Amino acid sequence: MIFLLINTKESTYENLDELEINYIDVGQGNAVFVRNKDKSLLIDGGNRSSSSYYYNFIKNKNLKKIDYMIASHYDEDHISGLISILENFEVINVLAPAYKKETKIYNSFKRSLSNSNAKVINPKQGDKFYLGDAKVEIFWPKAYKNGVDNDNSIVVKISYGNMSFMFPADASKNVEDQLIYSGYNLKSDVLMLGHHGSKYSTSKEFLKEVNPKLAIISVGKNNRYKHPSTEVLKLLNKENIKILRTDLDGNITIKCDGNKIKINTKKSKSRKSYRFSKLAFYFYITPAIIFAKLSESPLPVTIT
Repeated sequence: MIFLLINTKESTYENLDELEINYIDVGQGNAVFVRNKDKSLLIDGGNRSSSSYYYNFIKNKNLKKIDYMIASHYDEDHISGLISILENFEVINVLAPAYKKETKIYNSFKRSLSNSNAKVINPKQGDKFYLGDAKVEIFWPKAYKNGVDNDNSIVVKISYGNMSFMFPADASKNVEDQLIYSGYNLKSDVLMLGHHGSKYSTSKEFLKEVNPKLAIISVGKNNRYKHPSTEVLKLLNKENIKILRTDLDGNITIKCDGNKIKINTKKSKSRKSYRFSKLAFYFYITPAIIFAKLSESPLPVTIT
């Protein structure tokens, strides 16, 4: 399969340490692990049923501490796994929304957070910090409102050399519309689709502004919400944006040197909800051509 791609990036970054981003297969939920140099960041932690799997995934990274944790908002499928991390790891900084929710999982998260020694930060639009050499920017929210969940989502963009990655959590099209006119540079090479590919996120206009080469969907197999929506998938296909999904591809790992990214996907044999497949993908993207072929062994995806 041949696809055309125009690369407009001019400068080349050298001697950058590798940035690693893991989109963790937590079923119907969101969970991302990011590492650069000796610094680590967690963005969400998945749902209750995947908490043990998520905890073991993070434990196997052999981290001495967690430098940053972001709880994008307080839905169960985003914060459940973070509770065991707070209780069993040294967490230095926790970025969490400043609103309340009357649920057991919210109360459990807040209790574990209070019992930890973490510094709690309620980030707002315009805040930023560095994870090693990677810049992490907060694009949303402007302010927090009680009674609102998805539109309180902390929207994050990570920039590393020439490459960039967007994480909208469950932000709706209403938030996307405001981001388009915010003045921020939304363009990102990789977009983690908002709200698991729901029809209530990822508008045509927002997708045009972000202009990703790759869309990643964190979603559970045969979920009751029927995520991702057919409408969103058609939009991505129409724009010739490559799609990877945790329900089909398992854990998705990106390694970036500032100029290109390599992607490996891996199904977990321990997850009973998935059938293990030997089918793997190899994608190579040059300044003019994307080449794709099917292979019998796991091979990386390279995007420049």
